[in-house]
Amino acid sequence: MTGMISFLQPLPVGNAVQVTVDGLPAGTERWRLLRNVTGIFPAFNDPASVLVTDSAAGDPLQLIDTAAGLVNGTVTYYQLFYFDGAAWSVDTAPPASCTPATTYQDISVDAQTIVADRIRLGVAAEIARGALTPAPNSNDTIEVLTGPPNFDNTRWPVISIHLASETPVNRGIGELIADDELNTETGLFDDSQGWHAKTQLTIVGWSLNSDERIVLRKAIRRIVLANLAVFDAEFLLQIELNQQDVEDFTSYKAAVYETVCTFSCVTPLAINAPGAPVTDVEVTVISEN
Repeated sequence: MTGMISFLQPLPVGNAVQVTVDGLPAGTERWRLLRNVTGIFPAFNDPASVLVTDSAAGDPLQLIDTAAGLVNGTVTYYQLFYFDGAAWSVDTAPPASCTPATTYQDISVDAQTIVADRIRLGVAAEIARGALTPAPNSNDTIEVLTGPPNFDNTRWPVISIHLASETPVNRGIGELIADDELNTETGLFDDSQGWHAKTQLTIVGWSLNSDERIVLRKAIRRIVLANLAVFDAEFLLQIELNQQDVEDFTSYKAAVYETVCTFSCVTPLAINAPGAPVTDVEVTVISEN
């Protein structure tokens, strides 16, 4: 059996290459994998090359190269060397090459972004219907923030939507989240990797009046319920909403009345790593007599 680099693939994260060696020559005790950008490997200890691995014969024949000097967009060459106990020899196959690149695309469903957008639209609709009353001189709007309000620079009431937690709850084998599909526009296979996560958002309606807090609480609940079909279409699944009243008499210059809502859902979080379709398959048949 002779060795060779049988698989060389840039990983979508960039600055990383997956390398697979197809067996080792008989009698091999150690093997080395060198890498450079010239394609010239004069010796097993070439100082101008990067030593990717120096491994024993029984070590795994698949590795991920993330060593220093792996530059995106630069053609990179790899060469194998073998040690039989007496001397080093170079692999008979020519150097293999590839070009590292960052190719992943974020296809995650971000619950906070979607919920904040729908709450803003819902609040505007509630104001237009007369169900919510904004503060004077606020351009008939109630702000929807992604963090707690600043007391002095805020027109009350106000709503905030804060990410409380985002935790994986469902994972596939190899972190695959969906079947590979051929993208007819690009001609590449979409390879989705990630997990399903349970996301918890804290939606707070802030007011300086306890009765107004009740109005905010009911409006937030209506908006969430009215958006269930939208959330489902956006892959926000298993939605739950819990609400409670909270008072804060010490943190601000005046008493603040809060309707604190915990919005939870399950969403897919993933990246897409487009890859070229397989065009050739090499099969080795071993006949035993």
